[in-house]
Amino acid sequence: MLNSPYTFPLPAPPSAPFASGNAYGWAPMTPRSAAPSWEGWSYGGGILPATQSLDAFSPGSAANRQRAVIVKEQGNAYRRAGQPRDAIRAYLQAIETDPAYTDAYFNLGQTYLSVGERAQAIDAFQRLLGVDPRDYDARVVMANQLMATGRQEDAQAQYEKTLAMAPTFDPAARQLAYLKLLKGASSQLDPPTAINDALRRMGFERLAKARALLTDYYVRNNQTAQLEALDRARFEFASTQQIHNVNNVAEYDHFAGRVIRFSPEMAFAQPNVLAAYLAHELTHAADDDALSSVCEEQDGYRELAGVWRDYKGATVDPNLDLALKYLNESPETLNQKVSALYLLRDPSLKATSPGHGQAVSKPASPAPVSIPSSAGRRAVLA
Repeated sequence: MLNSPYTFPLPAPPSAPFASGNAYGWAPMTPRSAAPSWEGWSYGGGILPATQSLDAFSPGSAANRQRAVIVKEQGNAYRRAGQPRDAIRAYLQAIETDPAYTDAYFNLGQTYLSVGERAQAIDAFQRLLGVDPRDYDARVVMANQLMATGRQEDAQAQYEKTLAMAPTFDPAARQLAYLKLLKGASSQLDPPTAINDALRRMGFERLAKARALLTDYYVRNNQTAQLEALDRARFEFASTQQIHNVNNVAEYDHFAGRVIRFSPEMAFAQPNVLAAYLAHELTHAADDDALSSVCEEQDGYRELAGVWRDYKGATVDPNLDLALKYLNESPETLNQKVSALYLLRDPSLKATSPGHGQAVSKPASPAPVSIPSSAGRRAVLA
């Protein structure tokens, strides 16, 4: 995205390129599940309005929907097994069985994205929106792909349509603001500098407010280690690591100078949104190591959901809303979802790490380690 990252405070540029596998972030790639607590959720949009249900969009029989759900779940199993082509065939079969089953379209689009077929993904999301125009999740995902393929005007129209229906929907608002920045900078003599200057101005302002929220949260909860990590943290608004062709929202990169990196559009996120994502990454940064574990990711999610519970207000960010939903059900529910997510992404991920389920005992000069990226945006909790 940007030719060079913009960092707060400004450090010397890293001497080596970004080392993939040393960052922990968020990406919306887990398919929609048939579980009752999941139906209607997707990246960036939340649940259907209380007066609507998925069945309301189905002209077919309940039996067709039931058969479509079963076939879609077979597709999900193929996804988990690393067989995207078989998953695509299953989702297409589910759609043929029940053409109004929106989750099948969504998962089809996500799977096309995972294999780099953006045009087919866009088509799947367009067909979904023909069934349910108020699926903000799908609309934003589609707009992101339109933007990635250079169709800026089309992307802008979709973001604006989303915000007309859901004005406090932060994923659309921040993407729209970033898109307008890119369009405006294109007419400048030095577009990268214009972009970096704008990210610095807006990002620093909102990040300062996010840090104030976290300071309040950590003081109230007597979290000294997190306060210290927040004080020493370094930040970037820059291109982030990709998982299945989708960029992380936020990630901690230990080997690139212990940086917490936000994707560029997050410079336009509401401060409470930034604070919640930052709380997750500070769980990693507080340890001052490159290790992670299932337990550490669970701790990070609980921090994220706790911050969102206290500062959410009227802002809508379904990734955060879903984490809070599971936490409100019970901490164990959230733990189970996180465990399933991270072991699916990396079956070799250890159960515990120093400070997270095991005693803190690190060698004086630890050898560098490479931890596969563990990401978790909205859908990844399903």
